[in-house]
Amino acid sequence: YCSGKMQWIITYLLIWIIGCTIEWIGIATCRPYGCFQYSDILWPKFLETFPYLLMWVRPFIVISIAHLVPKKRTWRQFVGIWVLLLLFLDLALDPVHIKQWIRSYNQTGRNRFGVPLQNFFGWIITGGLSIRLFQQRKNTITLSG
Repeated sequence: YCSGKMQWIITYLLIWIIGCTIEWIGIATCRPYGCFQYSDILWPKFLETFPYLLMWVRPFIVISIAHLVPKKRTWRQFVGIWVLLLLFLDLALDPVHIKQWIRSYNQTGRNRFGVPLQNFFGWIITGGLSIRLFQQRKNTITLSG
């Protein structure tokens, strides 16, 4: 049995590990986000691939958006609303990353402000997986203790 604080730490670390793994796979294989790379602006990088800073922030984004979704929803409604909120955040942030030279994409085709549509579909998939993990973990977390 772990305290509520320890459960939150475990949840944060699980989301961090999943996020880092998916990001590393994405950079290495161009899936699910498309072919991209990060500049050295947000150094240091994990294994010369992605900035640590972005990966430490991701769990906070996942957990924060999950708390924005109204509680009285079915599981499917909850995941659907959460994924849409995460997607809207990505639609706003990714073009800024491109403009500020934080990230660049190495592919052509359909895009939104230089960000391939594949990236947004990738976020729907990985966002859905992250929120499912969070929701399963949330049922075991209490803030007492």
